[in-house]
Amino acid sequence: MLDEIKTVDAAMMFHPSTRTTAICSNLCREAIEFEFRGRAVHAAGETWRGVNALEAAMLTFSAINALRQHLRPGVLVHGIIAEGGEAPNIIPDRAVIRLYVRAKTPEELEEASERVKNCARGAALATGAEVKIRNYANTYLNMITNMTLAEALERNLRALGVEIDESREGRGSTDMGNVSHHVPAVHAYIKIAPEGTPGHSHEFAEAAVSEEAEKMILIGAKALAMTVIDLLTKPELMRRVEFEKVVRGRGNLDA
Repeated sequence: MLDEIKTVDAAMMFHPSTRTTAICSNLCREAIEFEFRGRAVHAAGETWRGVNALEAAMLTFSAINALRQHLRPGVLVHGIIAEGGEAPNIIPDRAVIRLYVRAKTPEELEEASERVKNCARGAALATGAEVKIRNYANTYLNMITNMTLAEALERNLRALGVEIDESREGRGSTDMGNVSHHVPAVHAYIKIAPEGTPGHSHEFAEAAVSEEAEKMILIGAKALAMTVIDLLTKPELMRRVEFEKVVRGRGNLDA
């Protein structure tokens, strides 16, 4: 797959948003699952024989909350207890946490993830449970916006009558970040909902099926096509896109 990606000249996409911009950043993300195994007994019987997997899960969250003050600025940790027992009169012998750790760079992500994993290891030791740690989804890298490519896309958006907002510092994560570490790439945003509409909400879902959203999606598709034509018909532009990729490497928006 990596060899195939290296044959691509450039990659562009739009993500629905409340603003339109081609210049954005996103965070790295690791998706971690902690599976705790304990020993089930009657919750009102010989409880000293039990090992409470749910307590290990809750203790993990307490340890993570204590850790937050000591994480680097921009690091995010958020998750859920996906499984925590089946009946209140049984000490849970299995509990599962699923969470995301996000950070600005792969190095910061690796550091933060290891500290979060230690929270689960410590909770297992404290309660007598066993813990298995695995990734339940792909790890995403930070987005490296190719500024030359982004500026070309924004010129075409303006030509289509779209108002462009300033660059966006995203706190989400995307597999387009992984692509951007290998080929010149842009992860652009197109406005389909009013400013202030929460993302991943019922309000945003309603906006996504509106006539205005359909209009903006078509404009975005035209802008992408126009930019591809620019790259194919203007060799100097393609050379500048490629040159920026070589110079910036794994840089960021501040590079």
